[in-house]
Amino acid sequence: MSMIDGAIAVRPSTREEERLGVDYVATLRGGAMVLIDEKRRDEGASKYWRHEQPEVALEIWSVVPDGDHKGTAGWTLSESKTTDMVLFTFAPCDSDICYLLPFQHLRMAFRRKFTEWRGMFRVADQSTEGRYCSRCLFVPIDLVIEGIVEVSKRDDDEPPAQQRMFA
Repeated sequence: MSMIDGAIAVRPSTREEERLGVDYVATLRGGAMVLIDEKRRDEGASKYWRHEQPEVALEIWSVVPDGDHKGTAGWTLSESKTTDMVLFTFAPCDSDICYLLPFQHLRMAFRRKFTEWRGMFRVADQSTEGRYCSRCLFVPIDLVIEGIVEVSKRDDDEPPAQQRMFA
């Protein structure tokens, strides 16, 4: 609650909200609701961090396409996700800092930086109870924030969004 100016309450999501990728709902003084998706890294994640700062898991595929599955784009690329903010948290032994980032800016930064980041950082698959596999790209938080700042500015030399990667 202390991270959201004007918040008068924060509550856990309902089952229905949780199915939509919302973990918390913050209510502002004026009545607006802020939908928050929490992405928590498990204890020990820092042993994989190669850049001496937290790395966040940005999901490329929620379900990796294979012979049994059609494939589902990851939450980070989803244009149907209704979340307003993403709260990245870590086990206290790894980092005592958390990050609250705007989802749409994060999505756009990931789309625009995907090819560059994929060539620089670790990609890993995770099996979900043996049913299907998801795939994430692990990016240092400072570069994610830089990417968000970049998409927040207009550069007249930049190609229109529909001409960029993942358009």
